[in-house]
Amino acid sequence: MKFEFPNLTSSQVALIRVDKNTGHLLDENFFIATSENQKVYTIFENANAAIVIADLIVKEKKDIECSIFDSFQNLIRLISSD
Repeated sequence: MKFEFPNLTSSQVALIRVDKNTGHLLDENFFIATSENQKVYTIFENANAAIVIADLIVKEKKDIECSIFDSFQNLIRLISSD
């Protein structure tokens, strides 16, 4: 399944969540993304805001890693509990 990358301004970033054990892309509720109706990208106004949330996610859920992408779809940070 292909999820369309959101349109971002130059300062915005998009965060995704992945199950480290399976590699499955997760939606915002941490369910495996199987439908285009699920929201897999969370948009933040800047990278710092996304990093704060990603740090909280991986501290609470050790089997999840978060990736943060810039408006050009470049990976700018991978955050994991490892």
